[in-house]
Amino acid sequence: MIIGGHFMHYDHGGNIPALVKQNPNIRIITGKNTTGILKEMWLDSANITIRDCETLSSQYSDKVFKPLYNIDDVEKSVSLIEEYDVGEIHELDENISIRYTYSGHIFGAVQCELFIKIKNHCTKLLFTSDLGNTKIQDLKPFVQKFEPIKSANYVFGETTYGARNNKQITQKIINKDLEEFEREFKVRRMNYDQVVVNYPSDIGLKVFDKKDVEYIKQTEIDEFLIKYSDFLKIKLNRGISIALYKALLESIEAELDIIFENLNLLKDKYEVNKRGVWEKEILAVINYKIPVKLITFGQNFKKSGFNISIEIIEEKEFFEICKFEINKIQEEIKEKERILSRYGMAIEKMKDTENLVKMLE
Repeated sequence: MIIGGHFMHYDHGGNIPALVKQNPNIRIITGKNTTGILKEMWLDSANITIRDCETLSSQYSDKVFKPLYNIDDVEKSVSLIEEYDVGEIHELDENISIRYTYSGHIFGAVQCELFIKIKNHCTKLLFTSDLGNTKIQDLKPFVQKFEPIKSANYVFGETTYGARNNKQITQKIINKDLEEFEREFKVRRMNYDQVVVNYPSDIGLKVFDKKDVEYIKQTEIDEFLIKYSDFLKIKLNRGISIALYKALLESIEAELDIIFENLNLLKDKYEVNKRGVWEKEILAVINYKIPVKLITFGQNFKKSGFNISIEIIEEKEFFEICKFEINKIQEEIKEKERILSRYGMAIEKMKDTENLVKMLE
């Protein structure tokens, strides 16, 4: 028996067809409004892995790659799903009953209360699954609100952020010309020149210029990002930790023997290989006068162990690089302008044709 709170996220339910392949009569217990989403997710996954395995098998003739599951396994899995209403106790067999309660995580996500009866004794287990953030639940209109569960004998709870300092940076509006003057908002995302906040209205999010706000820092990371906001120009692609910014600062100050003041980012190239090792090639000017090429690489989702090399570029070479990049960008702009012109011409010609037809009528 597989009992879940929200199989619709792949890390919770993506491999169920593989389990069904090994246990074809297993029961899949879940809340309402799950089956349709699960079927599409599993079919998509099966088609991708089947295609990938075919490609890999053709590339490596001495090996045969097989997908974890196929379309038939998906269809079999879908037929085994049992959906149960939320808020009611359902008897799964003579010893086990279940009650689902909304967790506020995503649409249809639930917590699971299991009632285990052994003779005359009943033990209640609570599986919270992933829990929603009650502070922003008004921003998720399609997600059922979190409902607390008051008691259980044993709790198996989500602890994704259990060991972290979850204080969220806030900002106060200091521009007297704005209607939000002196109001405080939770920061959703910081850019080097703008800040995105959780806005309590139908908008959900709102963008303010950096000059219009005063940050109320909560953690050391907040303090770092506020003081060295120029590093936010460097994109943290998926899997790259924010710790990279601090590592870059330390390397720049140590190797260039300077006190960092600012960074003018000119180029930020990113690549990642199949082993999850990423590399960034950055062209920048430090403190307005030191052109450098930064090469850094690391392992996806690791917060340390970055390899960083810094090369100071000679003035003549730097000007040549700039000239080359400027010419390339100008050519790209010209090509975009040509494309825009073709779209404009297509619209005008269509209008002329419509006018001619109307005149003939």
